Amino acid sequence: MGLPLVRCLRTQVITACVIILAAASLVAARDVHAAAQRTFVASLGTDSNPCSLALPCRSFAAAAAQTNAGGEIIVVDSAGYGTVALTNSISIVAPPGVYAGITVSAGDGVSIAGSGLTVKIRGLTLSGPLTSIGVRAETTNSSIEVTDCVFGTFGNAVFVYGMGNYLAATRLTIAGAASGLHVAGGASAAITGVNIRESLFAAIEFIGGSTLDVSDSTFSRNNVGIVVSAPDSLPVRANILKVAISGGDEGINLLASSPALLSATVDRVSVAGSANVGIGTRCLLGGSIKLSVTDSTISDIPSDLGAIRNNDAGCEVVAGRNTVVRSKVAFVNLAPGTFVSFGNNQLAQNTTDSVGTIGPGTLH
Repeated sequence: MGLPLVRCLRTQVITACVIILAAASLVAARDVHAAAQRTFVASLGTDSNPCSLALPCRSFAAAAAQTNAGGEIIVVDSAGYGTVALTNSISIVAPPGVYAGITVSAGDGVSIAGSGLTVKIRGLTLSGPLTSIGVRAETTNSSIEVTDCVFGTFGNAVFVYGMGNYLAATRLTIAGAASGLHVAGGASAAITGVNIRESLFAAIEFIGGSTLDVSDSTFSRNNVGIVVSAPDSLPVRANILKVAISGGDEGINLLASSPALLSATVDRVSVAGSANVGIGTRCLLGGSIKLSVTDSTISDIPSDLGAIRNNDAGCEVVAGRNTVVRSKVAFVNLAPGTFVSFGNNQLAQNTTDSVGTIGPGTLH
């Protein structure tokens, strides 16, 4: 009677071991999927798949859940892949020639939350209503790179807010948003090769940030091309280089509305056909602006507000080697602001070359 009992016990032990090993294998398999460095999405994928190249997922959201921090999601073929919320460092990459769409009905196309993240988004096409945001990052000390993407409508195509954040926006096309790029709350931005048109408010809003660099970009028929504002005690620096702005109400609007310094350099910029002001400053509530405008062309400004307009105490404009043509008034300086011309600006075919005190040289 004892021998069958021993055999029975041995059988139970073996069965239990098999069950434990099988369960461990399943857990390990799940862990491998969850920690994948590279995941894939495809038009024929399924979100229950492990998001591998052989068994891709169908949505960005499912792939993000199975991608390790610092990993990447790769788009295999053309399709719409849905909205996604990111809380880890991750890259979403659509290769050239592949359409990777996100259509937003409410909320955000890509939302990013956390601290110390590195997020890269490349090659996506996003569309949504004016009540939504294409890419939203409310983070701290994070790097957000958005490259080769197309945005339609939206309240903001890209919204980045938070101290220490950095936005790199490169080769974007944005049409019909309320504002194209909105950067605020102590963030910095480098914007290169973007084309933004028909924004209801501004192509770029940079508010209470740190440093803004804009270069080699085109803005057309936006209400305002570029808005830079210093609303608090943080100093703001703006460098605007080789940019073309056409149409709309105002080309470049600089505002300091607190005891802070806004320093701006505008170089090799074209502003044409703005209805009211080409480049303008406002200094309020103790704010100060130091603006340098060089080697730029401002043309066809029909308003008497000025092609280059300086307002208020605390605002200083220095202009050199610029061309201002076919405008109602070329230079406007409202006392007690300071407007200095190097004397080498070319002013022609304007109704009036200057209003207010422009010094120290003679305009020609």
